[in-house]
Amino acid sequence: TTFIIHARKAWLEGLSPKDNRTVPPLDYGLVRQIKRDNPDLTVILNGGLETLAQAKAEALGLDGVMLGRAAYHNPWILTGVDEMFYGGKPFEKTREQIIEALIDYARRVEKTDPGIRALPRHIMGLMHGQKGARLWRQALSAPARDMRISERIVRAYKALLDVRERVA
Repeated sequence: TTFIIHARKAWLEGLSPKDNRTVPPLDYGLVRQIKRDNPDLTVILNGGLETLAQAKAEALGLDGVMLGRAAYHNPWILTGVDEMFYGGKPFEKTREQIIEALIDYARRVEKTDPGIRALPRHIMGLMHGQKGARLWRQALSAPARDMRISERIVRAYKALLDVRERVA
């Protein structure tokens, strides 16, 4: 009874997987029509939503929306969800507080959780749109075979702070 509908047709011939993410047009109206035709179903829109304002506008008449690539490339976008969609309080933590918490977390689990090795890849976008974002990404992705994950994050954080000090 729950359907998450991606609003873009995939072309099986003639387009690469990368082109399929952008070339075929999105059809949000079709998703809303499916909901109107099937009011007892839970219909959630997915695909191409880049901002919370766009997601809220496109959510009208639907049961929900999903942010995929937008949230992956810019996870900070999710800090506005509670306030915009549910009338919650504004998010109070800073990016720096989150980085410090990630360092603490990595230190606690890096000896026992092999999955922690993926953490740098998933926090690359945390500084999206901020001064020093490029250096943050470079420091996180630089080869560091023998370096603990927490130290990779510390290195990236220091690079970020150094850039901000030079600019200020």
